[in-house]
Amino acid sequence: MAFTFAAFCYMLTLVLCAALIFFVIWQVSTALKWIHTPSPARRERILNIERICNLLRRLVVPEYSIHGLFCLMFMCAGEWVTLGLNIPLLFYHLWRFFHRPADGSEVMYDPVSVMNADILNYCQKESWCKLGFYLVSFFYYLYSMVYALVSF
Repeated sequence: MAFTFAAFCYMLTLVLCAALIFFVIWQVSTALKWIHTPSPARRERILNIERICNLLRRLVVPEYSIHGLFCLMFMCAGEWVTLGLNIPLLFYHLWRFFHRPADGSEVMYDPVSVMNADILNYCQKESWCKLGFYLVSFFYYLYSMVYALVSF
């Protein structure tokens, strides 16, 4: 068994990927909560959506930063296949970050736009796709970590 930089990268990535899975599950559950919550008074509903959007906005930049760290670590470790698998999502995160609303708000989850059913459905589909990607990635990282530890 050999402990290499690649094995360390995979170990750290496993822990951080679990955090990303938690972030995305929380995003999916809040989107489902918006859809299936009975409609209280209009003012109360708007305040609830505003509060939840503010909480979700705080998770966007850490999620993007953690995924960028994955790509940087795999590039430094020379894990080109793993880097190639992560590059499309990294480009999507960069696109979302640089195409955020011009009013200075965070990347997504504007309370006014989330009340639009189309945008809410888009955010929910995006979260489900990210959840699938992170789950598959988690098991790939687990396999790659074991392979990196046993291969030498």
